[in-house]
Amino acid sequence: THSESVRKVRAAFQDGFGAEGLTEKLAELIKSGDENINKVFLNQKLKFIFLKPGLDGNIQCMLSINGPNDMKNVFYGYGATEAEAKDYASRNALIYLELFVRTSEPARNSGNSSETQVMAKNSSEEESQNSSLEKH
Repeated sequence: THSESVRKVRAAFQDGFGAEGLTEKLAELIKSGDENINKVFLNQKLKFIFLKPGLDGNIQCMLSINGPNDMKNVFYGYGATEAEAKDYASRNALIYLELFVRTSEPARNSGNSSETQVMAKNSSEEESQNSSLEKH
């Protein structure tokens, strides 16, 4: 059910307020076979692209996750190490995942699911265009 899917996503955050370990938790959720999660993020290996360090010296990365219907989702992360940057990007992806799993619940959102998908597609296309500029 949708509520079980939301509970799984929220459980990833229960170990604390930081982002440590969230890359592994996100990968586990995506590969779990949960159909509600896979309606947002397809089952796949996580792909990170590292960018030049920021002016503050932090390592920056982009996490690219494919969704259904060729949707591209891109999440930004940064940190003192590559692992911290990946975990921060994964944290942003988990927040997005929770939002879209929760808003796709039939009881809460009976008429707006197609509207939500259109909004997600539009924002992910913009993010995809922005990230393609960074890859050079």
